[in-house]
Amino acid sequence: ISPTTGTLKITSNPSNADVYVDGEYKGNTPLTLTLKAGDYNIRISKDGYEDYSTTITLKAGETKTINAELKEIITTGT
Repeated sequence: ISPTTGTLKITSNPSNADVYVDGEYKGNTPLTLTLKAGDYNIRISKDGYEDYSTTITLKAGETKTINAELKEIITTGT
């Protein structure tokens, strides 16, 4: 029996960021997901930081890792 799913490991700096797969909330980083083989839009979001977005192709039996470096939003006070 061949696998039909792959594994996606998502970490972020800073951690505890929200993870969305194809617009659906999946949890907070660090996070390990088992997904069916296919293409996915990944968005990692945290208050005070710019969103990190990427598109991945996950193959059956594959393990991919996303390490998102979130950029802090600098607001200048007036």
